[in-house]
Formats: sequence, structure tokens, C-alpha cells
Amino acid sequence: MSSRPVLFGRDLLVVEDQPELAEALSVVLRSLGATTSVAHDSREALAALQHRVPDVIVADIGLPEHDGIWLARRVAASFPTVKLIAMTGFRDPALRRAALAARYVAVLPKPLDLARLVKTIVKACPECAPTRRAS
Repeated sequence: MSSRPVLFGRDLLVVEDQPELAEALSVVLRSLGATTSVAHDSREALAALQHRVPDVIVADIGLPEHDGIWLARRVAASFPTVKLIAMTGFRDPALRRAALAARYVAVLPKPLDLARLVKTIVKACPECAPTRRAS
């Protein structure tokens, strides 16, 4: 029986304004079996959703111009099946509550704990992975 990578079959959009971090996170998630795309701000993320709707969006809260909460509200209104996971360097409890109220399923601190992020993605969207078949 062959085992598939832990994120096999999941389609993710990474939204992060630091290009190096966005690309690094995307590469790591792809190495774990996910299909990924990257946006560097909220408007770019919304534009990407017009072409492809991912299973999960992993977004920074501290985005320029329109923050991750603004993004989450728009995604929730237009793409209600998409799961949202926030990442932030801020430790403000009010910001965490606002993110959860905006429909993020989790708010993860930066620097990211990759194992925790992967577990959160799997938990947020167990139905996203194709059914595993015995060989």
C-alpha cells in the first residue's frame, strides 16, 4: 500500500506580502502534496479567486492596504466553501477574536510552526483530499 503525501489533493492559496516567505511556504506545502498558488495582497487574492477557487486560503492578517480580516469577509461572502487560516505576527487577543469572527477557522502565530499549520489544514478541510484507496 502506498501512502500519499499528507496534503495530497488539497488546493491552497497562500496570501503573504513578503515574497520570500510566500514562495517558501508555497514550496513547502507543494512538497507535502498540495497544489498551491500565491498572492501578495488582498486584491491580488480576490483576483486569483476569479480564476481558481482553492480549498483553503492561508493568509497573513497584516497585509498592506486591505488586511486579512477585510479579505476574509469578502471570501466568506462570495466563496462560502473556502476555508480560511490566518497567520500573524501580532499577539493581540482582540485581533484574534476579529479574525475568528471574520470566518478564519484558526489563527496561527508567526513564525509558523509547519507541523501545526499542516494539522490545521487537514482538520479544516478533511473532505478536500481525494478518497484514499487501498492498492
